[in-house]
Formats: sequence, C-alpha cells, structure tokens
Amino acid sequence: MKRYKWLIVLGCCLMIMAFQGIVNNCYSIYIIHVTRDLQISRSAYTLTQTLHFMACMVGSFFSWKVFERFGIIRSIRTCSIIVACLYCSYGAVTHVAGFYIRSLIIGCCVGIGSTTPVTILIKQWFGDESGVAQGVAFMGSGLGGAVFLKLANLTLVSSTWRTTYLVLGICVGLLSILPAFFLIKTPKQAAAATKETAKPGRFAGTEIPAWITVILLACMLLSGISQGTQLYIITPYLQDIGYSATFAANVSSVSFVLIAVGKLLEGLLIDKKGITVALRVSYLCLILGLFSMCLMKRIWLLAVFLLCSIFSNSFPTILGPLLPLYLYNEENKRKAVGWFSAAMSCGFSLSSILPSVVYDKTGSYVPMFIVCGVVCIVLMFTVDGIVRYFSAQG
Repeated sequence: MKRYKWLIVLGCCLMIMAFQGIVNNCYSIYIIHVTRDLQISRSAYTLTQTLHFMACMVGSFFSWKVFERFGIIRSIRTCSIIVACLYCSYGAVTHVAGFYIRSLIIGCCVGIGSTTPVTILIKQWFGDESGVAQGVAFMGSGLGGAVFLKLANLTLVSSTWRTTYLVLGICVGLLSILPAFFLIKTPKQAAAATKETAKPGRFAGTEIPAWITVILLACMLLSGISQGTQLYIITPYLQDIGYSATFAANVSSVSFVLIAVGKLLEGLLIDKKGITVALRVSYLCLILGLFSMCLMKRIWLLAVFLLCSIFSNSFPTILGPLLPLYLYNEENKRKAVGWFSAAMSCGFSLSSILPSVVYDKTGSYVPMFIVCGVVCIVLMFTVDGIVRYFSAQG
C-alpha cells in the first residue's frame, strides 16, 4: 500500500499531462493554422477555448453527483476514452461549429475526470500529508504544456494541423486511458487486493455556513480570472511592448516549466507549513507578478515575473481543490471540491475574454493587470481570514 500510492500519483500525473498539459495548454498553437485553412476569424476560433472552460465549470460543479452514481474510477475511465476520441476527431472538422460541439463535450469530461477526482484520490491515499503528492501529480500540467507544445510545433511545421490534432489525440489516449485502467485505484480497491486497511486523514473539517461558501467561491472565481490573465496574456503582451514573437514564446515555455516546479514546491510548503502559509505566499507572488507585468519593458521585472510564476499559478490545481478538503466535513468534501474547481474554471473562461475587452477599450492590457493586482490584495486577506478561523474550528 505504501509503495502503491506513489503509482497512483504517477497515474494521476500522466492523466493531468493529457487533460491539462495537452488539451488545455496546447490550444493556442493551432490558432493561425486553423483560421487560415478554414477561413474563419480568430475570435470565432478562440470561442472554442471559452466554451471549453465553461463546460469544465459545469462538469466540475456536478462531478460529485457523477461520482456518487458511477464511482470515481469508472467516471475517470469513461471520460478519458471520450476525450481522446473527440480530440483526435478535431482533425476532421470542416466548420467552426464542429469545434464548438467537441469543445463542450471535451470540457465537460475534463471537468469531471481531472482536477476533482485526482484531488480526492490523492487525499484518500495520503491523508493529511497530501501536499507533495498533489504537487507531483499536477506537475503534469506544466510539463505537458512544455513538452507537447514543442511536439505540436514540430508536427505543424512538417505536416498539417489536422495531423497534429491526431498525433496529440493519440498521446492524450495513451497518457489517460492506460493509467485509468491499469494504475489508478481507490484505497478500498487496493486494500481488498492486498488485504490491508487504508488510513484515514486526521483533519475532519467543520460545518461551513452557506454564505461563507459563496464568498469563497467568489474569491476562487476572481483568483481564476487574475491567474488566467497573468498566464495567457503574457505572450501577446510581450509582443505588444516590443519583444519578438520568438522571445515571447520562449518566455511562455519557461513559465510552464517553472509552473511545474512550483507545483511540487507548493505541495512541500503545504505539508511543512500548512495551507494558510501556502495561500499567503501564492497570493503575494500573484500580486507581485501582476504588478511587475505593468513595467515589463525593463528586463529585470520580467525576471521577477518568472520567479513569481513558480508559486502564483497553484490556485486551479493545488490550493483551489485542496482548500475544501481541509475546511469541509466528510459529508460535503466532494461537493465542495467540485464547486471550487468549477469556480476556478469559470474564472479561467472569463480570463480569455475580459483582458481582450479591456485591450479593445484602452489599447493596453495594463489596466487589467492593475485591477487584478488590487483585487488579489483584497482576496488574500479575505481568504486568509476565513481559512484561519474555520481551521481553528475544525
């Protein structure tokens, strides 16, 4: 059991690499090729990502109902098959509506089959010391983005976007279907096979009033908008202020690698110092990163941004899903994880729209960075106060 739980982490890491590292993070590399070939506008194609994140929100929100009816393992297996098949079928699309329909289904399956079940499984296996395991599992997101963006770029250069979707779709299948069927198990399944008993975690959680839950969900949504703005706007913003497209792409790749490292460090911080300290560090890095973007013509502030990205990108996969597991009682844990993941997905979907609206109105992304930075200061004190109070109650 002790050794097998790290195989669970490996399986979860591979699934996250498929669902988030490929499906979520490799979206932007297709924009130019698809829009030119199908003769559609970029805004028409970018709506695909917005619909994807909105569907992720819906899938995450209702994931606990799916788990209650079908079980976590069966849900993961079904979602991995659907996502792999539909991602491959992107290459057969001849009209933009085909992207929209597939994105809605894939997004719903990613919402059900990635962040929420992985968080619950790791918490079941590792109990209160799940921070490092959570960080290792979600390193797959950053590593997948760094590795498969390169693979996608090489395939696009030597072939077509249709072939690239097929190649990456096969990778999604190998990385998600194989672990789902042969590696990932619940502690009860493994205990039945080894005749051992899984140890429950010590943290029992407490009753959280509904209005506090609403406040926390609003904080997660705004955190998602702020982090998405920082993560996805960096490439066009660097080009707007005078850096080359190659330099901007390299900065984006470096940030994905640092994000992967940051997930592991964030997990270590949670296990050693607690989730309250981890929240403070992440919010401070997010705030500093957003304000450094305002003056990024100075190269040393770009270095500050990259250093801050180590801890500032942990909300959707580490802190957001783990927070309800530390706060809520056993009866409400699964519901809360789904709700928090849904709020983060909603924030990310809005982060692909709001910065563009601000840019169209003002001609710059800087006002968005400033607003998000100020909002994050308020969020840091709000979330920190709630977590400290109810952690003491639990």
